[in-house]
Amino acid sequence: KSLSEQPKNFMGAIMKLPRNLRTIYVHALQSSSFNHAASERVRLYGCEKVVAGDLVSMDSATPAQASSAAQAGEAGPRKPADGIAYDEDEALTAPAEERLSSLQTPHIVSEEEAAEGKYTIDDVVLPVPGTDVIYPLNDVAAEYDRHLATHGLVRGSFAHHVRQFRLRGDYRRLLQRPSDLEWRIERYDDPTEPLVQTDIARLRGEPPRPCKASGERTALIICFTLPASSYATMLIRELTKQKTDKAHQIALNVTGGA
Repeated sequence: KSLSEQPKNFMGAIMKLPRNLRTIYVHALQSSSFNHAASERVRLYGCEKVVAGDLVSMDSATPAQASSAAQAGEAGPRKPADGIAYDEDEALTAPAEERLSSLQTPHIVSEEEAAEGKYTIDDVVLPVPGTDVIYPLNDVAAEYDRHLATHGLVRGSFAHHVRQFRLRGDYRRLLQRPSDLEWRIERYDDPTEPLVQTDIARLRGEPPRPCKASGERTALIICFTLPASSYATMLIRELTKQKTDKAHQIALNVTGGA
């Protein structure tokens, strides 16, 4: 309807969409770029050790390393470019993550540090594309550019003149290990039988399902904790070595696999 009234006002048409819907598009693009870069980082260098040019969380770096990184010219958070006009309502309703004062700049691993094994693969982080992040100084950086180019974008595209689409970016770990991990084997017969107690059942004081020593089917019950931006589906994928795409899951259901 908006385009029928103003055929060339594409931004105006997009802004007619509900806020959570129009912002999820750019957030999905950010996540897609990170996922692509993470896959390419593993393909290029494996997932056993840190290589030169990798970014590591400053939580793993000493104050001396942080100081030397700053002297080496690693960029901190950048302020918006002067002369860009923003709608006041957009500024007042900006997401909380856009109003944060700064992002913690990661440390860039040198050739010497990589050779010494100063950091572990668990320390490696990758950027979620945005205006205030730095990129690895190895071949992984080019993978971000290739992925963005497939969508007609460049790194600078995130410095958008509309505040909702000007995203600062973030950093996420390349590998994330679960905490509080527990598991057990259950036997059962009825595929519709609930194997774990729901929150409602607990609130009602219903007893948990008793463990069975025998049954036609076998289930693996896993309990664990993951931080934000980490997903149980990926952990299950790594455990079972099964694809998580829709077509593969449908095929499993059709053939009776689990």
